[in-house]
Amino acid sequence: MRQIRAALRVLPARTVLSHETAALVHLLPNAFGVDPVAPVHVTLRQGRARSRVKLIVHTAVLLADEVHERVGLPVTSPARTWLDLAGLQSPRDHLALTDALLASREVTHEELAELLERSAGRRGVLTARTSLALADPLAQSPFESYTRLIMIDAGLRPVAQHEVRVDGARYLLDLALLESRVGVEFDGRVHAGQTIPDLRRQNALHRAGWVLLRYTGRDLLARPGMVRTEILATHSHRLPSKLR
Repeated sequence: MRQIRAALRVLPARTVLSHETAALVHLLPNAFGVDPVAPVHVTLRQGRARSRVKLIVHTAVLLADEVHERVGLPVTSPARTWLDLAGLQSPRDHLALTDALLASREVTHEELAELLERSAGRRGVLTARTSLALADPLAQSPFESYTRLIMIDAGLRPVAQHEVRVDGARYLLDLALLESRVGVEFDGRVHAGQTIPDLRRQNALHRAGWVLLRYTGRDLLARPGMVRTEILATHSHRLPSKLR
C-alpha cells in the first residue's frame, strides 16, 4: 500500500488506481493473477506520464460511476476493474473472477451487461462478454470455475451445486451432468487419502446411481486435456443408450 500511495503522489491530479492494483484495493474475491508485488497500475484522466519500473500507466475516459474511493484511495469501480482485467487475464482466470464478483454481490449481472453495452470496441470486451455469458455465482472457488469451463468447452452442460438426497441425507456436488449422473469436483485438500465422511458420502452417491470424478489443482492447470477426456468418456459411457 505504501508503494501505491507513493505512486499517486507523483502523478497528475485525478489519476486513479486501476487494473490489478484496483483489484487488490477492492479485495476482489479470488482475483486470480493479481500479485501484491506487481507493478502499480494507474489510469490517467488528465495530464501525461510515462510507464516505468513498477508503474504501468494507462489513459482512458472514465465516467463518474466508474471511479470510487476505497480506503482513501481513488480507484476504478469494481465493474470497471472487472472490464479492465478482461484485457489482461486469460479467459479461464477472468471467468473465475466473474463468478466470484457476482457471488460477492458487489455488482449485478445487469450492471456488468450495461457496462459492456457502452464499451464496444474496448480491449477485453470479447473476453468479458464471454465470461458474463458463462458466469455462475454458485461456483465456490476459482478451480470450480476452471472445471466448469473445461466441461463447457467440451460441449457439456454442467449444473453447479446440484443437490442429491440419499437416505434422508443431503449431498451437494460441485458440478453435475444430470443425464449421465456424473459428478465432478475439485479436491483442494493437500493431505492424501480420504476421510471416513468422504468415503461414506461417495458410497451414498454410488447407491443413488452417481459416479464421482475428483480433480486437484495440478490436474486442472497442468493436465486440462486429460480432465476433459476423462469426463467426456465417463459421461458418454453412462448415458442412456437413447441419448448417445
